[in-house]
Amino acid sequence: LEDAGSPVVCVNGSLADQGAPHAIDPSVMRDEHGRWWLTYGSWSNYGNGTHQGARGGGVWIVGLDSKTGHLSHGALRICGDDFPFCWDPDAYDETSHSLWINIANHRGYDSPLGYVDGNSIEASYLYNNIKRTGYYYLFVNWYWCCQGPKSTYQIRYGRSRHPTGPFLDRRGRDMKNGGGSLLLKTRTETKTHTFTGPGHAGILYEQDKDRYVYTTSYEALDQKTTQLDVFTMEFNAEGWPRLTGPFASSANRQRYFPDGGSEDGDDDEGHTQHSHHHDK
Repeated sequence: LEDAGSPVVCVNGSLADQGAPHAIDPSVMRDEHGRWWLTYGSWSNYGNGTHQGARGGGVWIVGLDSKTGHLSHGALRICGDDFPFCWDPDAYDETSHSLWINIANHRGYDSPLGYVDGNSIEASYLYNNIKRTGYYYLFVNWYWCCQGPKSTYQIRYGRSRHPTGPFLDRRGRDMKNGGGSLLLKTRTETKTHTFTGPGHAGILYEQDKDRYVYTTSYEALDQKTTQLDVFTMEFNAEGWPRLTGPFASSANRQRYFPDGGSEDGDDDEGHTQHSHHHDK
């Protein structure tokens, strides 16, 4: 690998105040036609600044140049001399056909700590499973991370026939409008310990074993450290994902996943715990 010498995209306070997502939590995916896509994006709130709150932030997707790994030629033209500080001010106008596309939000979240009307979503992961299920899958995190036992992160997902969406959950709700089926809830127990706030999904398909390996980080309540856990995952006959158990343990699945991992399990347990939001 060779250092390209410059960032792919940056966002400053001025762009965030226009509604741009913070340039964090990137995920890169190649679609069935060989095109490369970048998802990124973040929380937005009013609490400690002039950001756009629920009207800003969110998860966005933009095309990449498959040869350079940088933004596509069209996106770079929009950046102009401001590169690497890039954003399309017309992105919220759906008639503009912007190259920046908003694909997921979780708007209207309030915190008792002063964050008002937030868009509490980040940590996107875009996965291409077109060959095996006919869908692209978007995994995201809702609520709050990085607060030890007070973390309220939980992993949500949707799917689409197209890499830019719309991504719909099990109930047909668009993730752009707040949809998202629950994959892994805030608090989880294993035979060895209890953890809270799972986040930042990653998926590996082991072709020789025909199985999916799903990774996530979390706060271990017993050891009080951030750790990585690995699960096995499967897609049912309808093409919906579910975690089927820990990678190297026989712990009871019912204690891991909403409704045994088979249904939406749309609990809002993130609303019952509160903590300070982190600044990235």
